[in-house]
Amino acid sequence: MKLEDFELVINYSFNDQELLETAFQHKSFNKNTNNERLEFLGDKS
Repeated sequence: MKLEDFELVINYSFNDQELLETAFQHKSFNKNTNNERLEFLGDKS
């Protein structure tokens, strides 16, 4: 599924497309840019 299609399904448009793409990237796909660092942001609250 393309990210644009995902936005249509959830009826929301993200301001930062690069951050959205990073959120879906697993470490096994890209060791330098992946969603692991975003986990800490979610745990912060």
